[in-house]
Amino acid sequence: MSEPETALEQGWLLQEMESRLGCSIEELARRFDRSRNWVASRLALVETLPESVQQLVREGKIAASLAMRYLVPVARISLEHCQRMAALSPNSRGPHGKPANCIKPGGAPAEPCASALCRRRSCSAKRHSHPTGSTKS
Repeated sequence: MSEPETALEQGWLLQEMESRLGCSIEELARRFDRSRNWVASRLALVETLPESVQQLVREGKIAASLAMRYLVPVARISLEHCQRMAALSPNSRGPHGKPANCIKPGGAPAEPCASALCRRRSCSAKRHSHPTGSTKS
């Protein structure tokens, strides 16, 4: 038995049907017995996200659901910002095989964050905003 298709594979199939057969989102939703939002979200994965971010989704470093919810809207505004956000994903890896958010801009491993409010294990920024709204100095 084969594995179920990933959201990216579904997006590629939908894109192919849309371009070759001229199917609308509504028609694709009807054919797959899914909502228009389900179809549009998968199409956005393959049509909107940069290839480098799609690769992270393929490798399982970024969940497709998170990419659809957070990265696709950012990619519609700025592909560069989307790629930066994807690089900050806790599962994406930097050049030393460590999580990208644990690498200092020069490439050296970052020191553990000293701020009690920081939820990250390591921080590469000298100053950044935390989920709680405070700033590390």
